[in-house]
Amino acid sequence: MAVAVLSARGPQGIEGIPGPKLAVEESAAPAVSEEPAESTDELIATDDEGLIYEDGSPQRQLRMTYLEHHTWTNPRTGAVIEMEVPREDIVLMPVAMQ
Repeated sequence: MAVAVLSARGPQGIEGIPGPKLAVEESAAPAVSEEPAESTDELIATDDEGLIYEDGSPQRQLRMTYLEHHTWTNPRTGAVIEMEVPREDIVLMPVAMQ
């Protein structure tokens, strides 16, 4: 998921000067009309990072790198939006020591 955060602040440390005001009308924001068309999850790499000891028991740590690919299509205009998101998961697997 991608998120954009916009922030407006006035000058700091100067009294009596108000910061800029943002006015957003609901009718000004376009309606979301894209439909999810496709989502894929591709495993790029798996790295064995060795043994770690957590809570006194040995565990094998694996780092798995993925690339998520999402596509949305606007049915009215035919416009296509594509987004790729890298992701890393760390997986701990219990190890039996004998």
